[in-house]
Amino acid sequence: VDVAIYKKGIVVNHAPCFVGGIPIDEYFKMLEDGTPQEEIRQEMYRRLTEMQLQKEAELKEEAVEV
Repeated sequence: VDVAIYKKGIVVNHAPCFVGGIPIDEYFKMLEDGTPQEEIRQEMYRRLTEMQLQKEAELKEEAVEV
């Protein structure tokens, strides 16, 4: 079984992970760089607001199409 898995490989699909709308890799980089928590929170609020507005626009488009 190990040889078969090694030869064929395993495809791993995952969804991106976010912390307050910030991709987790970028979030940890901000922490590593010593970015103040207040600045991180402001970025989170900005990105979450953008995501919300985008989702609302998509829902409005879907409502118009129906």
